[in-house]
Amino acid sequence: MNDKERKEFINSIKENDLDKTATFSDLMSRAERKQHELDKKREAELVKEKELQEKTSKNKKKDKKSKKNKETDDLFDEIDKIQTEKEKNLKEQPKRDKDKKQKLENELSKTNKINSLENTRELKAIVKEQETKKKEKPKNFFKSLIITTILLLSVGYFIYTLLFCDTFVNQLFMIINSLIIMLISLTNILGLVKSISKSKFWILLNSLFVIIFILFNLLVNLNILKIPTNNVVKDFTGVNINKAIKWAEENNIKYYQVYEYSDNIEEFCVISQNVKPNTVVKNIKDIEFVVSKGPNLDKEVIISNMVGWNIDDVIKVIDDNFLSNVTINYIFSDEYEKDIVISQNTSGQIKRNEKLVITVSLGKESDLKPVKSINLINKSEFKATLWLKRNGISYEIKYEFSNKIAKGHVMEQSIKSGNMINQKTDKMIITISKGAKIKVPDLKKMAVDEIIAWVSSNNLKISFEERFDATVKAGSVIEANYKEGDEIEEGTTIKIVTSKGVLKMKSFTSLSEFRTWASRYGVNINEVYEFNNDVKQGEIIKFSHDKGAIINYNDTVTVYVSDGKAIVVPDFYGKTKSSIQTTCNNLGLNCTFYYVNSSKTKDTAVSQNKKADSEVIKGTYVNIGLSGGSSYGTSSGSSSGSSSSGSSGSSSSKPSCDTSQKTTVYIDASLLSPNNPTATCSNIKNAYPNIKFNCTYVSGTGITPGLLVNSSSIDEHSFDHCNTVTLKISQN
Repeated sequence: MNDKERKEFINSIKENDLDKTATFSDLMSRAERKQHELDKKREAELVKEKELQEKTSKNKKKDKKSKKNKETDDLFDEIDKIQTEKEKNLKEQPKRDKDKKQKLENELSKTNKINSLENTRELKAIVKEQETKKKEKPKNFFKSLIITTILLLSVGYFIYTLLFCDTFVNQLFMIINSLIIMLISLTNILGLVKSISKSKFWILLNSLFVIIFILFNLLVNLNILKIPTNNVVKDFTGVNINKAIKWAEENNIKYYQVYEYSDNIEEFCVISQNVKPNTVVKNIKDIEFVVSKGPNLDKEVIISNMVGWNIDDVIKVIDDNFLSNVTINYIFSDEYEKDIVISQNTSGQIKRNEKLVITVSLGKESDLKPVKSINLINKSEFKATLWLKRNGISYEIKYEFSNKIAKGHVMEQSIKSGNMINQKTDKMIITISKGAKIKVPDLKKMAVDEIIAWVSSNNLKISFEERFDATVKAGSVIEANYKEGDEIEEGTTIKIVTSKGVLKMKSFTSLSEFRTWASRYGVNINEVYEFNNDVKQGEIIKFSHDKGAIINYNDTVTVYVSDGKAIVVPDFYGKTKSSIQTTCNNLGLNCTFYYVNSSKTKDTAVSQNKKADSEVIKGTYVNIGLSGGSSYGTSSGSSSGSSSSGSSGSSSSKPSCDTSQKTTVYIDASLLSPNNPTATCSNIKNAYPNIKFNCTYVSGTGITPGLLVNSSSIDEHSFDHCNTVTLKISQN
């Protein structure tokens, strides 16, 4: 055995512990392996030891007397030592094995605990990892959903911009912006791909697009980068209509004007427009402007009793309520302080243009002192005269045309600003502008659009009326309220009558249909009633104009209406009441009776209001006077008064009034004569002779002439024979 083998052998024998570098997870397997190796070594040692003993025994027998060298002696000494140690170890081996076994069991228990702990930790880690993945999964899904939605929206926006960019102010700007937004959204999608996400390329690309987007918009906003734009509609709200019309004409856009009252927008300025601002001009054909007529002066407002108020507070009320007919008078007063209201003529609910007179104190006359003149130029007439009044200054007003100063404002003053005014000796003369002098062109030779443009550009007002005219082309001007060369001022109303072209006569099935047509087209009509045996009562017999005939302006169309078959009034004189009633019923007459004092036989007819043999229409009322005897009407029954002659079939005695007798009035269309008020009055009186009618003719009603103004209080109402019923008939 050489030294190397001896050292290995000694080391293998001495080694009695486990590898200290082993981890806890490998402890069990290595311990078992060490124990196995130790057992093998022990067996090998025992074999070698046995061989060594045999060899030594042989050597002792052969060489008992030979001299051992030092190396052999040392070896045997060492062997003896080892043998001794082995014997000792063998004696101690059970105990050592028991200790090792206990130590191994402890280590195994410890290893199991560690493994159990590590397994628990690994399980917790796995659970935690799974929970994290579960949490991250919705988050990643939501993130993907958002990014995908943004991409789809950006692509849709880009496509929409390409298709509908002509509705935007700046086409190219919108297209570029939508394209960059789409690219940014696309890079967000690319960021979801792992291969690109790991390389971080998408972050750089996305950042680059964002920088380009910001830089592009910054350059455009700073007007460094010029982008082509479309011509668009401007916002004309609050702008004078003249500028709006000029813009429309420059862009070849047809325009319309509608005038409305407004408390917020100045007169002749645009209130609204039907086309939104920034709409591309090429997409519109016409535009409508709603123009302010200024405040509605007919509107009612509530005015407080302002007695005791300061004039400045009164002026605020006047301005806030747009009162247009206010007179402020200043008088000297020892009782009221200066600028305090002494009285006012009305309060409560009044119209804006209703007369309002305010009397204000000028203070004591002795306290009035000279004042320094102020600049009145461009002040309204009301404000300028108010300053003069409240300072006790006499003044005179002149009116002149001016191209520089607005209408109704001061254009000149006789005492310049800064000069002292002595109220006792000085007088201020102020000149009020009538606006620009406007010379009227020949409106009859102008088209309606040209007249509207001229009216608008000169701050005038316009009203239209249409009528049929066979001599003037439809749409052309028939007449105007001002002729060529007339000089007018701003705010003047131009009245234009335009032609509706040719109006031709048409056929009608009823009188009411004809009246409606005539009223609609402003045709003058005349109704003539005739007896006719062939045409029913109330139906049309004929017209003065044939069907298809041209009706010129101011022509009157006469319609002939049937009164039906004529009824001849019988001679009722001397007949009894019952026979008279039978005859009237058979003929279709409405007969009424009254009694008079007469020597004739009682209950026989002594008078009638319709002459015998006269022709009347069906339903005509006939009043019959019956004899009440010679004592009728006397208090004692004795004869009194004169008897009727009875020779003429009528009596001079007036019928008595009986309030118990009433008649219901029905205003039938046949009783009304459009455009003929007197005929309407006669028709109604003849239809109801028992009722006293008083006809009055009213103008400015807006109702067709000849029609009743108070029809609702007459039609289907019952009236007694004693009271007078007033008929209000429209005259124009």
